[in-house]
Amino acid sequence: MTWEPTAAALVVGTLGGGSLTALLRVAHDHSIARRDADRADETADDARWATLVEVQTHALLEPLRLQVDRHATRIGELEREVRDVRTRYWRAVRLVHALYDHIARHGRPDAPPPPALPADLTDLP
Repeated sequence: MTWEPTAAALVVGTLGGGSLTALLRVAHDHSIARRDADRADETADDARWATLVEVQTHALLEPLRLQVDRHATRIGELEREVRDVRTRYWRAVRLVHALYDHIARHGRPDAPPPPALPADLTDLP
């Protein structure tokens, strides 16, 4: 025989039905209060972790955002510079073509012909 039924019978006999109900009610209320306290702690922990995550995210992402902005600005500057260099390059190539044409048309008849244009420059726009 186990001791539990005996202990239960002893408690019920000693305390009576109403006392046992009150004791069980106190135990139940205590478990509910503990559960509510645990929920409140979890809610506070959630808020604390959310704040921590937000602060860390801001601390990590803000420098990266600034760096991306700097890079975007620099890329814009470099693209403008490349456009300018290309424009000047093609103007210089067109000038070279025009000078070769001018020399060919207006050079002395007995002057040697100008050197031939390199093959990689003859098919340019």
